Amino acid sequence: MHLVWFRRDLRVLDNLALSAASASSSPVVGLFIETPQQWSEHHLAPKQAGLIKARLEALREELTALNIPLVVERADDYSEAARKVAECATQIQAQAVFANHEYELNETKRDNKVQADLEAKGIAWHTYADRNLFAPGTIKSGKGEAYKVFTPFKKACLRALDNLDLSPRKAPSVREATSVVSDIFSQLTPIDFAYPTENVSAWAADEKGILDGLREYCRERAADYKKQRDFPAIDGTSQLSPYLAIGALSPRQCLARLQAENGDWREPDTGAATWLSELIWRDFYQEVSAQNPAISKRQCFLGWGESVVWENDPALFEAWKSGQTGFPIVDAAMQQLNQTGWMHNRLRMIVASFLTKDLLIDWRWGEDYFMSKLIDGDFASNNGGWQWSASVGTDAQPYFRIFNPTTQGERFDSDGRFIRRWIPALKPVPGKNAHQPWTWAEKYAQSLDYPRPVVDHAKQRKKALALFEAAKNQPQEGVLMAQHETQAGVTQFVSTYKALNKSNLSSLASIYHPEIVFLDPAHKIVGLGAFIQYFTVLYENVSACQFDIHHTAVEGDDAFVTWTMTLSHPKLEKGKSRQVQGCSHLRFSEGKIVGHRDYFDMGEMLYEALPVVGRLLKHIKTRLGQ
Repeated sequence: MHLVWFRRDLRVLDNLALSAASASSSPVVGLFIETPQQWSEHHLAPKQAGLIKARLEALREELTALNIPLVVERADDYSEAARKVAECATQIQAQAVFANHEYELNETKRDNKVQADLEAKGIAWHTYADRNLFAPGTIKSGKGEAYKVFTPFKKACLRALDNLDLSPRKAPSVREATSVVSDIFSQLTPIDFAYPTENVSAWAADEKGILDGLREYCRERAADYKKQRDFPAIDGTSQLSPYLAIGALSPRQCLARLQAENGDWREPDTGAATWLSELIWRDFYQEVSAQNPAISKRQCFLGWGESVVWENDPALFEAWKSGQTGFPIVDAAMQQLNQTGWMHNRLRMIVASFLTKDLLIDWRWGEDYFMSKLIDGDFASNNGGWQWSASVGTDAQPYFRIFNPTTQGERFDSDGRFIRRWIPALKPVPGKNAHQPWTWAEKYAQSLDYPRPVVDHAKQRKKALALFEAAKNQPQEGVLMAQHETQAGVTQFVSTYKALNKSNLSSLASIYHPEIVFLDPAHKIVGLGAFIQYFTVLYENVSACQFDIHHTAVEGDDAFVTWTMTLSHPKLEKGKSRQVQGCSHLRFSEGKIVGHRDYFDMGEMLYEALPVVGRLLKHIKTRLGQ
């Protein structure tokens, strides 16, 4: 007899543990354990609990067709669940228990206890890497280390796709009926959760419905993903994340269907390739979580993040949670979350940036609230996304990159359609006025049942910058420690930047060949040597340029330098100039720069149609063939 312990792998197809347990002729029994106390501690959303319950009911039927009974038990927490597994295995006289890996800290401790308890009883314990395309620890750098930056991790994953068999596994064959299995079937009772659940009738829970959704998306909409994914009023995303979160779908199934329906899935600028990147982001955050147990202890990936002195105003937090901040795109997003248990990914970034950098509230408050509401809540992805937005995570956006919620709304919901869908009080406000409704209301003497902004974005932005600068300047054990060679390389780099002016910008070409990224998805420019071309264009169009270095930080072989570049141009009013803030991320080897990416934040300049900026973008795109 073999026992399969289902956790976040609630499927029959492409389930490695189930396939292994069914490889022989032995009878198979399935087990799922509800852990209400543990779920509460982990802030499991009732909406997700509802989906798990609905999926278990469908899974029981699917397994019954294979003559595999699914037993659903209850244990308060993981410690009790571990004992329950051993008891169940002993009761049915199982020779082995099969399960798929879980990588979070509490889950790892639980599984270690299960293994010890089973071995003490002479029962084998088999686990399988089933959750990701690439199991944590299998994708490593040339130095044999775990990646901390997404782009090289993604490139390594794409190379590995050619060398691994990631084809989905078929369903097990129908098992032979035995008296023991028949007895178990006769004792099954309806699935009933003690944990609170919410209605999930809008979501398919059966295998056919879930797979039909995957096929439809890959066939009909994946090609447009890159173009449409940032616009919440458009049905441009797959909305398959809830099924990946509970394991009703495997990432291998997603990859196989994507490849079958999109022959251009390897082409970098296609919708299919962009959607594949999102699957790899999921792997990346699982990798980071598995390799850094401190993340499961609610610690920042970057040590200086623990020095951020958050204001944590409870009233502002309540306004954010309830969608009453007076910033329409933020409030509409929170209403979508509160009412449906799901939120568009672009909006997740906007509301997370707003909470941490406008309201100055600890990202962990937002992380917990998201988990308590999201039907697709996944610890690693949710944690990674929040740390990214708060600029304290791995490969996070630079701390000085602060979304303006109003301009974000204007860019990604230009006509206010999404806002009016979720905020009924703003339905009378026409078109783009929905982004600044009080300006419209005052102009036309209209009343609105909608709050005024709870904070001034411009003032909060300055406070956030000061708050993060102060944190980064605090001494950090193990964070700003550098090898002598790396520090020497940074010193040389800073000296070069400080010496830059109109007459010697072209000298950069002899030093390094980095990538350039404008921190604006609509104007993203990436390419080897693009930085040099950028400064060549700059040299032709500006009359003066000055660099001011603000801060340097070294973390192992990586260094970060923040700076401001002040530009002057003949067509600007006399004495006027424009500033570009930036951060250089350098990778060193033996004191020499071997990798370099520059991030530019032009603030509102891109939206003021400043002539020099417009020409810069046009020239750069032309030169890069974009």
